[in-house]
Amino acid sequence: MKRTAKSKKFVRIARNVAVGVLLSHAALADKRTEARSHFRRGMDSIAQGKYEFGINELQKAYELLPHPDVVYNIARAYAESGDLENSVVYFRKYLQEKPGDADVEKIIRNLEARIVRQKAALEAAQTTEKKPADGDPKPTEPGSATDPAPPGNPSVEAPKPGDNTAAKPAEKGKPTLLSVEEFAKDLGVGKAKSEDAFSETVVTASRGAQSPLDAPASVSIITEQDIQLSDITKIPELLRRLAGVDVMQTTGSQTEVSIRGFNARLSARTLVLINGRSVYFDLLGATFWENLWIGVEDIERIEVVRGPGSALYGADAFNGVINIITKTPGEGTSGARFGFGDRLTTHASIWATGKRDKFSWRTSFGYDYLPRWSREVGDNRADLKTYTPDLNVAARTLRADVRGVYKINPDMNVDIGGGMNMGSNNVQAGAGLDEVSIEDTENSQIYAQFNSKSFTARTFWNRYSANFGLSAAPIGQSLLNGIARTNVIDVEAQYVGDFQTGKGFKHDLHVGAGYRFKQVDWTYLDQERIENHASVFLHDKLDLGSPKVAIIGDFRLDYVPYLKRVVPSPRLSGVYHPTEKSTVRASFATAFRKPTFLQTYIDFPVQIPILNAASQRLKADAIGLVDTEKVLSAEIGYQTQEADWISFDSSIFYNHVYDLIVLSSPRGYTPGDIAAGNPFNGQAGLYDVAYNGYENECQKYNSVGAEVGARTFPMEGLDVYGNLTVQKVFQDQSKCSALQRAQLLDVDRAAPVKLNVGVQLRTKKGFDGSIDGHLIASQTWSDNILDVQTRQFVSKALETGTYFILNARVGYRFLNNQAEISLAGYNLLSENRQYPLGQIVGRRVMGLFAYRF
Repeated sequence: MKRTAKSKKFVRIARNVAVGVLLSHAALADKRTEARSHFRRGMDSIAQGKYEFGINELQKAYELLPHPDVVYNIARAYAESGDLENSVVYFRKYLQEKPGDADVEKIIRNLEARIVRQKAALEAAQTTEKKPADGDPKPTEPGSATDPAPPGNPSVEAPKPGDNTAAKPAEKGKPTLLSVEEFAKDLGVGKAKSEDAFSETVVTASRGAQSPLDAPASVSIITEQDIQLSDITKIPELLRRLAGVDVMQTTGSQTEVSIRGFNARLSARTLVLINGRSVYFDLLGATFWENLWIGVEDIERIEVVRGPGSALYGADAFNGVINIITKTPGEGTSGARFGFGDRLTTHASIWATGKRDKFSWRTSFGYDYLPRWSREVGDNRADLKTYTPDLNVAARTLRADVRGVYKINPDMNVDIGGGMNMGSNNVQAGAGLDEVSIEDTENSQIYAQFNSKSFTARTFWNRYSANFGLSAAPIGQSLLNGIARTNVIDVEAQYVGDFQTGKGFKHDLHVGAGYRFKQVDWTYLDQERIENHASVFLHDKLDLGSPKVAIIGDFRLDYVPYLKRVVPSPRLSGVYHPTEKSTVRASFATAFRKPTFLQTYIDFPVQIPILNAASQRLKADAIGLVDTEKVLSAEIGYQTQEADWISFDSSIFYNHVYDLIVLSSPRGYTPGDIAAGNPFNGQAGLYDVAYNGYENECQKYNSVGAEVGARTFPMEGLDVYGNLTVQKVFQDQSKCSALQRAQLLDVDRAAPVKLNVGVQLRTKKGFDGSIDGHLIASQTWSDNILDVQTRQFVSKALETGTYFILNARVGYRFLNNQAEISLAGYNLLSENRQYPLGQIVGRRVMGLFAYRF
């Protein structure tokens, strides 16, 4: 389509800025990588016998990013240096953070016994020096059972690692050190912990922990640091900074997220998980972000897999998977955070965490109030009636989350927990339901999970209950009040194992099966509906005799009860490592999205405002069965983390999308229908003039795109990132009739250019800040609009112009970093409309205070 001069200018600026970011030669890294740098320097120094400097570097790494493995290595270094008392102190600290390690408990007993022997031997040696006499026994020989080596003796040279000779003889009356091998053998200590504590891991791409470099798909991560330094309190807004992710606000409480295009007012093509458990709203096929039972303070990281995910997660992982990983019970600090902004915007969270023996727990509570971006209906309208008591409210919610982990042994544990969100919000559903108010919402999940090295099993229960109605309607028309109740029970088991076939061919195998029960009772459902879904899946990573090459195969079968058939979803990927810290990957996959309850069983009146005695009814059974939406995808990507000071990720992709589900054209009632009495709608108290339902679109889409991004650091504590996404969608109407082609619209289905750039700053003085900019180029959408002349809903092309979002934040930490005050601004430059029928999104400023203890 034709672009304006202003749009072209924005695109030109976006490309220039992106090139500048991607070619930047900066230094160092974010908090995680800074900690990894200190860790490496510390371990290298310890290996060279420079214990004091090495231990100091490990302590810096721990301060930046606490992890029990660092404590273990500090304890080990103290023991190697001869400072056994400090070694015991740090091994005990390790057990506090990671209880139940029988090997470490044994090490502590050995160390304490050695300390007692050393003290006794030293006292005996000193007594012998004071009273020498002929025939007295000689001082204890180096390496003997008594081994008189007191803690931290500076007069003895430390042995070099790998030195298998006995320790050097000590001066008379002075102790010696064990060699590293003797130390390890005598105390039962294994190898030092590796730097895995500071390496990024993802679990979503293959349903198991792995480095992003080993992932068979494009993966992005929102870190805890990203969340803290942005002060964003709405979870979906955190995703704007990622390449390939489409985020749009339609109301003050509704944000729709898609991946690589094809977003909509109810986005049903991206699967959202919390710790691997689905929060998909089966009734409408969407994610109600403001109804989740966790807040941003509960999140450790967010993993985003860009590209089809049905091979692992089944239906609805159409163009990607978003997995929100929450903080581990028992780790981190307890605390509270409060925020207040213009138009009474409010955010509050309080959380606590702790451990007792083998049980760890975490609990959090929160409250959020979000005002509407704009009022669609003014006060004192005599011609209208309203459903919601306060038209200024976009969302008002209370949430609670309680989780616990019982560690049976280091390789086996049980997770239990649950959460609930209660309140109200409003959404734009489309097809005449441009604004629906949802009141008395209860959205909850209860779960239990067993984890071991080779087997996992979990179950969860999602329940949703709400009352709803149109926010406003003319006098004489119905508000379409209704009640919705859904229950989903999900059970899944997975076996994980490895084996070899042939010389050097190693398999990492995941095999699982699942069952999903759905019960839906909705005022406008033709009847109460119950569905029983089932699935089996397989994941196999084959290392081809070399750590450089791997082939990953995924295959899943899902039974879709509405269609009464099994749908297969394969994925084949290849990973090649040119170097240890770089990856070239390629993949081919298919995915599908099943029809929602709204698109299958619904019997819902949609009134036409200008004709009070008429309505339209969505009658899917009269139109015919709706098939699944489908996508075929191919992707090639490159990623490198060769240096600590920069990481780079890029990909090119092709998606073939077809059978999209759309609202069909209205169909008028025949004389036979009228004679049978069908046109009268008892729920609305009106006569229907037409009916329609959902159908699969005849046209197909070929989408090609590229994503490039980099993250660099000019100085310690300064984090600079940038990414660029370009995408073009081509329409294929070859399977459409002449009449269908006349009704089809030329729409983009994806923004042609998206640019994200940002800077984060952390200082030792306590001052923090961030600036994030997001440029989204002009896009043409299609939606169903009421045609005044024909009095029918018809599809029309609608455009959003190019817009730019600027978010900024400044904060100050004090009281030894326990307290923090900050000021954050969102969309600071100008108002924008992110969807043609959405509300105008304005500026918002919030002050926040946090305290952690």
